[in-house]
Amino acid sequence: MFENLALKPTEAIPAILAIGGSVASVIAFLWNQNRAVNETMMARYDAVSRSYIEYQALCLQYPDAETSWYRSADPSSQSLNDETVVRCKILFDIFTSTLERAYLTYLTAPAKIRSSQWPGWDAFAKVYAQRDDYRHWWRENVFDFESAKWRDGVSQYDLRFERYMKLLLSQKSG
Repeated sequence: MFENLALKPTEAIPAILAIGGSVASVIAFLWNQNRAVNETMMARYDAVSRSYIEYQALCLQYPDAETSWYRSADPSSQSLNDETVVRCKILFDIFTSTLERAYLTYLTAPAKIRSSQWPGWDAFAKVYAQRDDYRHWWRENVFDFESAKWRDGVSQYDLRFERYMKLLLSQKSG
């Protein structure tokens, strides 16, 4: 029954080459896909990193706003002039937009990349969520927890990011 299925040597070599070529094509395709994902993630990482560096440069340019991760005093103990208050609001908005970009970037990132990059951003978010000045800014400019309303009646950030931030902001340490 199977006697007729045997390949002659002249038929076997092309069949083996075809199978080998197919396997090589699949491997090359998968390798290229992985490389493309890595390149996309690096481009996203670079964009988020540049955004954060720009934020830090602004914090350095306007140290009186005390919005940086590194601050010299408790801003609630300072009396800020109107111009500095506006700077604080703008700087917190820039920081929050950068954090949102990081959140959305790593939300969809492969697990290996997410586990190595997101924890640092998560730590930033948690530190800022504990700051009274940031919490006040969030309540006044994004979402008021008491009234459960967005500023201007509409969300300005991705709703998934806002849920994440609301969770952090609701966990005020004593």
